[in-house]
Amino acid sequence: SSQAYTANFAVEFFDADRILACVSGPCQASSAGGVPLQVSVGSMVVTAATVHALELKFGAEGPAVPVSLVSADAVSKSSVLGATVPAFDCATCTLFDGSGTV
Repeated sequence: SSQAYTANFAVEFFDADRILACVSGPCQASSAGGVPLQVSVGSMVVTAATVHALELKFGAEGPAVPVSLVSADAVSKSSVLGATVPAFDCATCTLFDGSGTV
C-alpha cells in the first residue's frame, strides 16, 4: 500500500546532473546590485507555468530573487532564466580588494 507524507518545513532537492552557468561571460556583477543576469540551467526544463515557483539565491545570507523564463529547450533539457542581481550587503558579506564571492 502507498503512504502519503507531509513536510511542514522547506525542502530543498539537489540533483548533481543539473548545471548552472552564466550566459555570455563570467558570473560578475556590481556590489550595488541591480544588474540583469541570465543563467543557463542544464537538465531542467522550465515552463511558463512553473517559472513562478523558482527563485535564485545569492550566497548563504543573500536574498532570494524571482526569475523569469528567457527560453527553454525540451530536446536538450535546458532552460535560460533571467534575474536581477541583488545588492551585496548582507551582515556577513565582505569585500576584499573590491571583490566579494557568494
